[in-house]
Amino acid sequence: MANEARGAIEILCKEINAIFTQNMESTAVLVGFISAIVSEIDGMVRTARQLSQIIGEDVPDETEEALEAVKNVLKHSNREELIKAEARARRTVYVLDEGPCNHYVDMLSSCLSAIKFGLERPCLSRHPADAADHVWKRKYGISLFDRHTSAWRKQWTRDKLYEALSVAATGNNQATETLNQEKKNE
Repeated sequence: MANEARGAIEILCKEINAIFTQNMESTAVLVGFISAIVSEIDGMVRTARQLSQIIGEDVPDETEEALEAVKNVLKHSNREELIKAEARARRTVYVLDEGPCNHYVDMLSSCLSAIKFGLERPCLSRHPADAADHVWKRKYGISLFDRHTSAWRKQWTRDKLYEALSVAATGNNQATETLNQEKKNE
């Protein structure tokens, strides 16, 4: 396949040393992958909110607004609808990102970039890998790398890709359903 014809999932697979087949290159897999990453961010936010009572640092209010904006994008499966929804969410997230540093909003912005640039044709973007890397580093507090760190990061990202492939294969978005169920239980 010519380099110009690659899609976001093929580029991601090459980046993380995952096996790629052409039927993986779909909007559903891209959305599923980003959904798995957003689910990680949502878990980090919930944990931080619980810890805020102990450590006294609350999660900034704009975090929830940004999280909801990105979740709304991920409800779409049609490429054109995703492009429009991403543009709307990006306007919201950019405004929220102009205040003091908010790492959650930064990670969500990376996820929006992964959608935006991952849907371009031809796709020349490694934004999905960057978004996963951004979340992985924040989740595990990684700032220094040793000889094992790269393999760990790639395996974590492959796990998120395999979650997305499972969602695409079964036709239901378990990550979204789980997030919605958890919201109802709160």
